[in-house]
Amino acid sequence: LTANYGLRGDWYKQSQNLGSSTIDTFALSPRLNFSYNLNRASTLRWSYNRLFNTPPLAQGAIIGQPIQPETLDQYDLSLEHQVSPRQSVSLAYYVKQIHNQVDTGLLIPGSQIGLYSSVNLQYGGVHGIEFVYDLQAGKDKEGRTVGWDTTFNYTYSIAAPNGIDNTGGIVPNFNDHDQRNTVGLSLGYTWKSGANSSLVINHGS
Repeated sequence: LTANYGLRGDWYKQSQNLGSSTIDTFALSPRLNFSYNLNRASTLRWSYNRLFNTPPLAQGAIIGQPIQPETLDQYDLSLEHQVSPRQSVSLAYYVKQIHNQVDTGLLIPGSQIGLYSSVNLQYGGVHGIEFVYDLQAGKDKEGRTVGWDTTFNYTYSIAAPNGIDNTGGIVPNFNDHDQRNTVGLSLGYTWKSGANSSLVINHGS
């Protein structure tokens, strides 16, 4: 059994325009992460992490109104199995419970004007499951990493906000944080010289 634990403190203060309200907040974030070797080939991991996300440098939906930092409780559970010395598969489930979720988009929706605005959504919730397959490059007689390596991952996730936003409006049932299906594939080759070439493809719905 391996345990990693810690405590992080964040102090955030921001004001945008004269006469506007000021954000001044402090948060303590505990971290608890565990890993247990079930046998020589399988590892079980579980964790709880409280996270603090600094708002982006985007104007609030109410002009001059600063954005509250986003805080969230994240829970993770995963099982990794070593199929062979170079191959592994893993399956993970995660849950995020978000307070003051920051949603950033175009100030004028549908326009080509690169001005962005952010709002705080009172609550946000995300949960999903992820599968990963990994094939690592082998070693030559001199111990150098040589050959092909590849990684494939698929994630199914649901995200839904709740409550009201900082303008007083009702939040939508779903927003652009709701990326249901994510597929990723990376393929690389490493030469004896240490040079590496790779191709990465990611698709999100």
